[in-house]
This record gives sequence, C-alpha cells and structure tokens, in this order.
Amino acid sequence: MYSGSHQVLLYNNFDIYPILPEMPQVLSEEHGKLVVETQPIPSLRYRYKSEAGRANITGAGDKPWPAVKVIGYQGKATLIASLVSVPESSDENPKPHPHRLEGQNAENGVVVKKDLEITSENNIIPLDRVYLVASKNNAKNRDWQPQLDNRKKLKVDPYRNADNNPLNKIDRNYVQICFQLAILKNGKCQLLQPVCSDPIHNSTCKASLSIVKMTPTHGPASGTKQMIMLINGVTRKGDIKKIRFYDEATSWEAEGRFKEKDIHECAAIQLVYPEYKPLSDKHLLKQRNVNVQLVTERGASNTLKFTYFPVEGGGQSKKERRMLSTPAAEHSAAADVPLVVHDSSSGIYFSNSLAK
Repeated sequence: MYSGSHQVLLYNNFDIYPILPEMPQVLSEEHGKLVVETQPIPSLRYRYKSEAGRANITGAGDKPWPAVKVIGYQGKATLIASLVSVPESSDENPKPHPHRLEGQNAENGVVVKKDLEITSENNIIPLDRVYLVASKNNAKNRDWQPQLDNRKKLKVDPYRNADNNPLNKIDRNYVQICFQLAILKNGKCQLLQPVCSDPIHNSTCKASLSIVKMTPTHGPASGTKQMIMLINGVTRKGDIKKIRFYDEATSWEAEGRFKEKDIHECAAIQLVYPEYKPLSDKHLLKQRNVNVQLVTERGASNTLKFTYFPVEGGGQSKKERRMLSTPAAEHSAAADVPLVVHDSSSGIYFSNSLAK
C-alpha cells in the first residue's frame, strides 16, 4: 500500500484557478484505485440554468448520495468529479461532456473536494449536495463548446481525449460521473486511474422501452431464419444486451443472434431467431407460442408472441442441419424471402437488406 505525504494537498493550488501548469501523471493501480461504492440514481429530469428547481443527483437504492471508495492508498487527497459522455462501444473511453455539476464544492462545472484524509477506516467519499445543470446548444445559446474549452483549461480531461470530441457526437440525454483522485507523490500532484459511474439518463426524453412490431411472427422450430423487429425507447446501440425467446411452460430460453451493425438507427434490429429445442423434447411435435423480449441496460421491454411450428417429418432436413452447424451471423439474407416492414408513424420502410 502506498502512503502519501501528509503535506496539505491543494492539487497544485487547484481552487479551481490558477489552472494546473501541466496535465498530472496517471498512476498505475499499485498506488491505489477508486471504485464506485454507491451508484447515482439512473434517471432524473435534466434542468437548464434558467429553469426553476434543481436536478439533484442522489444515490441509487434509496442512498442519499453517490460515493466512491479508495482502495490501496492512505494519506492526503483531493477528489475531482466531472461529467463525461457514455461511449457507444466498449472499446471507447468516455469524453468530457458539456453539462455541468453544481452545488457543494463545485465551480466551473467541476466538483473538487480538497483536504481529504484517507485512512483504512475513512476511505469512502460521498458526492453530496450536487446537482446537474444542462448546457444548451442551439441557435441562441451555443454553450457546449465554451464549456468543453473551459474543461481543457482546467486540465480536467480524465481519458486524455478532449481534443477528439465533436459536438455532433455528444448525446445531450446521457451522462456519467467521472471520479478522479489526486494524491501527492514525490512532491507532485498525480492522479489515480479514473472511474465512471453508471449512466444517468434524462427522464424527460425517456420513451417507453418496447417492441413495436416484428416480422415474421411464426417460423419453423429449426430456427436460423431471419426476422426484423421495430423497437422504441433505445437511444444507443450499445444499450441492447440481448433479445430473449422463452417458454415459461417448459423453462426453455434462448437468444436471438445479431451484431451491432444489424441495429438500424436504434429503431429496428435484424436478427436470426433461435432453434426451439427444450431439453424435454427431442423434436417439436406441435406448435408452441413463446415470448420475445428486448433486454437493455435500462431493463426489459414488453413481450410479443412468436409461434414455432414443427418441422415436416418431426425433425430437421439435411439442409436445415447444415444451416444449424453454421454460425447464424454468417447466413446470407439472400437465402430467405426478402422481408419488408413499413412503419406507418415514420413512413420508413425497413428490409432485411439493412445488415448487408
């Protein structure tokens, strides 16, 4: 365990001004690490500066505040908390977000809790009495770029990617809290690895998560056929965890197969539905109705019915067995009858050529 100096740590006089002369070094986990002890509430109503009321950030599970825990470090420290974007894929890092944190220990959109004394008994730091203020980016109020420029001046760039942060890629309705811990090592301010909370979603734009329509609504028990599903309430491709097919009567469950490229504008998914083969049945002898459900980071959708019918002869043909031995994602849409779905509300036609 690394024990820091007991000098007063001011994060190089991080008040927040004067600004740091250079970006602090990020240390490896052998010097200590941060973990999120209490996640923030997953959804709240974002509020602008001009609006009455505050978007208070409380803890999930009826906890009063979000909190982080320090592991493997004891000594003086400063906690820095800022808002970052939610990456679209797991191989991307969060980037600074123009929305701001205000309230206790906050200035210029960033929370800085100084003069903390971390011990083995006192290693949990709450983010208390803090609220979210949304920044506008429209014809009259272009606040986003100034907020991001200000964050650069403050050297608050947790993942060192602020220079590659185009405004048109920022989601105004999704943020995470990024926590950093500054410690004094060898007379210099240095940082532990940053850690991010779960996303906080703007509840005012939270559409109901649902499967609107799917086609076809029936198919052979051998599966491996393509279908298209129209969905609502999904704002990011990376939120979709799985599509469940399950039969409560037999306890059978399987997942539809799809890749991220098969998700079209977060409004439609092209997938291959699974083979129906419960452990109690060698082959399906009569048609079965099963439930289909979309599962995301936010929870589960409504369910729609899908009907499996027996394959002629009580089993699979040679061609179907050959298809089952091939990964479903490799099947060509051209092998099936083209599927076209018309969404009357948007006037958009979706076809099984979307994934090509």
